[in-house]
Amino acid sequence: MIKVEKLYHSYGTKEVLKDINFEVKAGEVFGLLGPNGMGKTTTIKILTGLTHQTSGSALICGMSVMEHPLEVKRLFRTLTQENTLDRDLSVEENLYIWAMLYGIDSPSSIISEILNKMELSDHAKAFPSKLSGGQQRRLMLARTMMDDPKVLFLDEPSLGLDPQIRRAMWENIREIKAKGSAILLTTHYIEEAEQLCDRVGILYQGRIMALDTPSALIHALGEWSCVWFDEKGKEVISHVLSHQEAQTIAQRQMGEVIVRKTTLEDVFLNLTGRAIA
Repeated sequence: MIKVEKLYHSYGTKEVLKDINFEVKAGEVFGLLGPNGMGKTTTIKILTGLTHQTSGSALICGMSVMEHPLEVKRLFRTLTQENTLDRDLSVEENLYIWAMLYGIDSPSSIISEILNKMELSDHAKAFPSKLSGGQQRRLMLARTMMDDPKVLFLDEPSLGLDPQIRRAMWENIREIKAKGSAILLTTHYIEEAEQLCDRVGILYQGRIMALDTPSALIHALGEWSCVWFDEKGKEVISHVLSHQEAQTIAQRQMGEVIVRKTTLEDVFLNLTGRAIA
């Protein structure tokens, strides 16, 4: 559904993407992870036709985004980081406008159903300014999923949401996936990537450093982690395959050692040497 091959992009002499490759299949959530400024947003801009790549190809449902921009735009929906709700229209009216743009006939039942699913039915006549941040975010997601898009781009979908609302949004995303949509997701929440993504690509300095399922990436690094501080106060982390190995390492150290399961964040730090934010 989404296919990127040897995608390269530069702004003048600054290389932003360096021949990256990945694809996203129908019914799959693919997470693109990386610190700010490493090319995630540029990748989405190219795939949604907002920027033309310097070289390489970006395909949606087999069509080139650059060569068939109008046809491709009918196939995908985007949830951006920015709030793009019309504040002069009610919740219900916001959805009606987009239903007309999507060409949905007789949208009333669809809007009613999706408002109920997003727990926004009681706010149908309210204006966006009267909604909480989480409710506004859910309304934006409702807008993108009204017509069961083939491809969905989610740019930091749960940005700024409290944990309870974030988990509710995860369930909404799983429902979209179950209907067969190909979903490309960017996030700074490692737990979100572990919970939602079938596969992840770690993008750093314009290159895909690793691409696999979260569990496979964790296994390749080591299922268990030992964390302690050396005599200079520097944190030391050792990743091993088994809990027994981790316990053996812990027993050899003089000070306190924390033994825990390895996470996707450990993989990220090991590959990039820096935090995701």
